[in-house]
Amino acid sequence: MKTVNEFNKEFYNGKRIFLRVDFNVPISNGKIVEDYRIKMATKTIKYLIKRGGKLIIASHLGRPEGKIDRSLSMKPIAVRLSEILGIKIKFVSEVIGKKVTREVENMRNGEIILIENLRFETGELQNDVTFARQLSSIADIYINDAFGTCHRKHASVHNMVKNFSHRICGMLLTKEIEYLEKIRNFPKRPLLVIIGGAKISDKIYTLEQLTKNADKILLGGALAYTFLSGIGKEIGDSLIEKDGEKWASEFIKKNSKKILLPEDHIISKNQFDTKNVKNIKNNIPKGFKGFDIGTNTLRKYQTIIKKCDGTIFWNGPLGMFEEEQYSKGTIGIAQTLSKMKDKGTTTVIGGGDTIRAINYALIDHKLITHISTGGGAAMDFLSGKELPGLTVLN
Repeated sequence: MKTVNEFNKEFYNGKRIFLRVDFNVPISNGKIVEDYRIKMATKTIKYLIKRGGKLIIASHLGRPEGKIDRSLSMKPIAVRLSEILGIKIKFVSEVIGKKVTREVENMRNGEIILIENLRFETGELQNDVTFARQLSSIADIYINDAFGTCHRKHASVHNMVKNFSHRICGMLLTKEIEYLEKIRNFPKRPLLVIIGGAKISDKIYTLEQLTKNADKILLGGALAYTFLSGIGKEIGDSLIEKDGEKWASEFIKKNSKKILLPEDHIISKNQFDTKNVKNIKNNIPKGFKGFDIGTNTLRKYQTIIKKCDGTIFWNGPLGMFEEEQYSKGTIGIAQTLSKMKDKGTTTVIGGGDTIRAINYALIDHKLITHISTGGGAAMDFLSGKELPGLTVLN
């Protein structure tokens, strides 16, 4: 795959560049809640406009399913991007059509336009060939800097790309591949993996792949209760995946020397019940649910993290951190992890809810070696699955 900085300074000058980014950020009442993905794409953007490229930026936002939903318009993104870069960003309120074509024709070197939400068009999700051809007709060069969408076979990351002779990796995409490839193939050892979140089914293949390579795996979050139930522990009314119990049981037996499960839990009758919150060891009684790892487990996990001078990969919160009474496990892990980079440990966080978790814990992103912008894409990459958005760039 070719990368952005492999070409000379004149290569981009005057060229129409279609830059696929992942600006799928949380928005509430028209305001951006968290802009990490936007900021991470600015390095590539600055590089291209400095070299005289005419930049056509495109992204999806949310799941409008091919229908126009003004609450998911890219307009607030254009405003925020303009603020971050300190330059004017022209927003175009359509994805394809005369308006976009006219704006592109009138662009000067170094200018930027941001087109409307790609998923307002049914052709995007369907990977439609005609839509892909229309989209590619407005540009000379294609650059993908949207790692978070590379596991999807959508038009703007797949069929569209085939229409370009110049298919290039953006700087963020290159960085994502670099760090995740090291974890998958040749990590600095020891490799410690921390996996949380809710669903086992989303992480089976990744866990199987990581276990081959990892020296130790720490499990937490709701998915830990499926594992605990699978090995015969009483988990009360905790959330589990019945279909995953058998696999979880066999997985633990096969990898018992590498895997650690929570030995105590923060429990309550329901997530809003603050009167019955307690820390309990081992079995959880009926009528109660586990919402966070307990204090002993937290201390044990923190001790293991502190001893790791190789690589640490973390994906998925260890508890329902959005509720203060169940946040100590996730915050404690985040705080301990944030101190390891300065000690020479490579720390990588796998996007999605884990980014929200470190933000909740008020962790400075500079204290982490790499924070992936793609949760699902990162897990698929680590599982060894083929990512359509990467394959087509070759």
